[in-house]
Amino acid sequence: MKRVYTKLNESPYYFNCDGLVYYFSSFLHKQKYIEKYEANREFVSNNLTKRYKIPVEYNRLADIYLYITIETRGFYVVSSYSREVYEWPGVVKLIGEKKMLKL
Repeated sequence: MKRVYTKLNESPYYFNCDGLVYYFSSFLHKQKYIEKYEANREFVSNNLTKRYKIPVEYNRLADIYLYITIETRGFYVVSSYSREVYEWPGVVKLIGEKKMLKL
């Protein structure tokens, strides 16, 4: 029987995605995220590109937004690099100023 964890930091259900580890309260939430994150990245990028009329690829924004949408029992994300812990969305600041040449 799969458990639901109210303390996300104790959950065995996590997914490492591009340097951030997302913790889930249940196996079902984790599976939903894994099934949807790639399509969601494309959806968000397309919407931002249409809105601003410049090519935008912002996977981190798409991933965090999807996580907030699916994981309704809390927020617990850990940086793979710095081990910094984010326990609510308000402490996350996304800075996307890196420009890339499109060849």
